[in-house]
Amino acid sequence: AVRALVQLTLRLHGDGLAGLECFHEMLHVVFLLSHYHLALLCRVIPPELTRLVGEMSLSPHRDEAAERAARIVEALSGDRACRRLLRPILRSGDGGAVHDVEEE
Repeated sequence: AVRALVQLTLRLHGDGLAGLECFHEMLHVVFLLSHYHLALLCRVIPPELTRLVGEMSLSPHRDEAAERAARIVEALSGDRACRRLLRPILRSGDGGAVHDVEEE
């Protein structure tokens, strides 16, 4: 079920503006999964979604979705495999410096 939820989140993102509200709702579901079922989420989250939330967390526009993405990144950073996927994204967003999500 968790795998299906994260896949749906990715598909909704691909829908563009038509699915933006639904994508934000599913991002909230991923946020909840990252806090209550992190180990399970880390096993099934596709690299594309990991990269997407990493990029969203670096957005200069700190709207609700970007804040939620930052909290997801913070949780995912607790897992070694997810942290490896996030590291290049977070480095590139800070001009080469590693983004420390724990300082936020």
